[in-house]
Amino acid sequence: MSVAARVCVIAVVLLAFGAGCSSVRAVPNKRMGLFDLWATLDSPHGKDGKLRRPEWRADDDDDGYYDVATDEMVFGSVRRLTKGWRWPLHDVKVTSNYGPRGHEFHEGLDLRAGVGTPVFAAQSGKVLYSGRKIRGYGNLVVIRHESGLASVYAHNSRLFVHKGQRVRKGQRIALAGKTGKSRGPHLHFEIRQGISPVDPAKVLPAPS
Repeated sequence: MSVAARVCVIAVVLLAFGAGCSSVRAVPNKRMGLFDLWATLDSPHGKDGKLRRPEWRADDDDDGYYDVATDEMVFGSVRRLTKGWRWPLHDVKVTSNYGPRGHEFHEGLDLRAGVGTPVFAAQSGKVLYSGRKIRGYGNLVVIRHESGLASVYAHNSRLFVHKGQRVRKGQRIALAGKTGKSRGPHLHFEIRQGISPVDPAKVLPAPS
């Protein structure tokens, strides 16, 4: 994904979580992953200006989650945080996992889906963004959830929701496609805690 596209996604989520454009510093010329770019922001995740990779992991006693970047516990227990989430497709086949991919870091999952496959909200929440103005993501939906997490659904062929709309878990929000930077039809799905990408496998139930 291009740096410009990543900046646009950051802007969407920053505004939704209460940060203004003035909190964003100039982006270095070097190509960066979103983890590194987030570390350049004037925020608790990058106060000291060091490039750090925020992590999202369970605390040892399972009482909550610990954000390495902020050095703080967040949310409640893993069971409360992940309770009730579902996959955004009925038929789940992961074609590209979260994590390092070549020289880049893949910040979500790619799920096999033909053009026109129904896409569903993974959890109830409020639509932060619905449109195709973020380069690279094509027709994109971003939903914020009460837990503080946000889910991202990219490359859709058609969108059925609008910004500000409340959606229910399992509600059809889009049809999968191959819009944006995509080599073929699929659903690119992300989960984020604030700006930081989260491994969806830590939130979603095991595929049935």
